[in-house]
Amino acid sequence: MNINNSKYIFYAFNKKWKSIRECCKYYEVRYGSIMSYKRIHKCTAEEAIAYCRNLKKLGIFYFKKVRWTDLKECCDYYNINYKSLCTYMQKNKISKEEALSHYYQYYKYNRFTYNHVTYDSFAACCEAYNIKSVCVRRYAKRKHFLLRHALSSYLNYHNKRKIYFCGQEYITFTSCCRAFGCNASYVSAYAKRHGISREEALKFYINRIGKQEGQKIDSRTFVFRDSIYHDLSDCCRNLGINVSSVYGYMWRTKKSRVEAVEYYYTKNAEESISVSSVRDKARKKGMSLQEAAKYYIERNSYD
Repeated sequence: MNINNSKYIFYAFNKKWKSIRECCKYYEVRYGSIMSYKRIHKCTAEEAIAYCRNLKKLGIFYFKKVRWTDLKECCDYYNINYKSLCTYMQKNKISKEEALSHYYQYYKYNRFTYNHVTYDSFAACCEAYNIKSVCVRRYAKRKHFLLRHALSSYLNYHNKRKIYFCGQEYITFTSCCRAFGCNASYVSAYAKRHGISREEALKFYINRIGKQEGQKIDSRTFVFRDSIYHDLSDCCRNLGINVSSVYGYMWRTKKSRVEAVEYYYTKNAEESISVSSVRDKARKKGMSLQEAAKYYIERNSYD
């Protein structure tokens, strides 16, 4: 190799080049590999290029100071997708070493380690835990957390929401209800109203659906006081309640549909009780007027 310091011209293989890099590009050998081989073996750039050209003819290449004869084997060792790497090589017209370096750096900076397990990416980690990576990223941004801290917090939240029912684990109570064709809000309202657990309420609804052939709870179905209606309007029509009043009450008080219907149902029941009936009951049973009125309200509620 002769270098003219005044013109910065590189001579090799009976040709002159503007630089060593240009020569490497022409012979499709990696510039970094050439300079590394030249430095380690104390040889000329021309000798280094000739050596690498010979290796290329034999299908031999070096990556991370290791000699390889099979590109796929090298990809498997570094957990790099072989097909993606080949496509990247053809598209960008680069050498094996350059493509490997690109993917190695990409995976190095994109790999995500959580609980002593390394994943190819943050998305792959979230997928392993059956959660959406976009949701965790939004949570991290909203809380100003690092991704690792956001993931831990997000998982703790979801673990608390897990439910076991009939020997199966469900991510949330809602997903559990959906699996049995029930509306979670109705089941929760029933559990609260009767002072029982949500699991007991869900069992009631499952049995209820089984008894009422042809009826299936969906997004429109409305359940009130152990009865299943086609929708809210159907419920109000059967109970003699103005559906517009129910919607108005919901808007004013921010109450649920079940609570709004309960309010008007109780109100109608109170108005339908005659004063004389309450007084007669109180006199015959030795009750106070309040106790007698409560008796009639509860009786009317379940008639």
